[in-house]
Parts: sequence; C-alpha cells; structure tokens
Amino acid sequence: MANDLPEGVLTTLLNQAVQTHQFLMTESQGNIQHGNNMLRAISNKMLDQLDSVESQANRALTNTPIGAPTTSAGNSSSGGA
Repeated sequence: MANDLPEGVLTTLLNQAVQTHQFLMTESQGNIQHGNNMLRAISNKMLDQLDSVESQANRALTNTPIGAPTTSAGNSSSGGA
C-alpha cells in the first residue's frame, strides 16, 4: 500500500499514539490503586466493628458531646451532712 503521508506526519502520529497509550495506562493504574484503597478502607471499617452492639456503642461514644471541664471546688461531694 502506498504511503501518502510525509514521514514527519507519520512520526508525529506515532508519537501521539504512544503518548496517549502511556497516559491511559498511567490513568488506569491510578484508578486501580484508588479502587484498592477504597476496598481497603471499607473492609477495615467493616472488620473493625464486630457486631451491631459494638457498632452502636462506638457510635454512641463518638457522638456524645463533651461537657465543660469541672473543678473539684465546685463539685465537692465528700460533705457528710
């Protein structure tokens, strides 16, 4: 088959094809790594909570508001009156 395109055009097309392939491969590897990270995070979260009771206890502890600090002078309960 006859080659109608100049050598410079063919070289440019080949370089662009190689660059596009390399970019897509790099992007695919990033997507695979992202998927692996998501799976790892989800499995760690699922395996960290053994059952629903523990899960509810963890949720209750993390959602409990922390009150203002107290001092021993204002909260003395040792008075025996």
